[in-house]
Amino acid sequence: MKNDDTTRARRQLLADLVAARGQANVARQAQKADRQIADLVAGRVSFGDRLARNLEPLLRPDLPPGWLVFAHPGQPVPAPGAADTDAQTQALAQAIGQELATQAAELGALWIGLDEEERAEILLAIREKAGKAGDESGLKKIKARRRTGRAAGNGTTGES
Repeated sequence: MKNDDTTRARRQLLADLVAARGQANVARQAQKADRQIADLVAGRVSFGDRLARNLEPLLRPDLPPGWLVFAHPGQPVPAPGAADTDAQTQALAQAIGQELATQAAELGALWIGLDEEERAEILLAIREKAGKAGDESGLKKIKARRRTGRAAGNGTTGES
């Protein structure tokens, strides 16, 4: 089970919410069982991006998307209605932006080394994962290229 800095930060943010609101209230808001919240906080179950993304609007709809997905060590959860909520929210948005910029730079460096077909396949996979299939003709083209490539590689093109 992955337990990197981001996952540890997510667990801490959830633990802070539990301490402030109570486990039963957090579980009810998250639409999860009390035991699942306890397991998430304790590190007994995975706390990946998808779960974090699903919990964000349920637990803190007043915060910008990404506050839990891109959690970082020492990140406080802004108190609702606090006088400095705007400053805290801006700091959180800035931290999320920095994380995205770092990831974008890394992806850009890797992207340069790919050919056009590899890029199309990766974009398609990302869209499918995100639930945004987009242009289906691109998928058909990639699948056709794969079939053609396998057939040519296996000597099944019909040529003697």
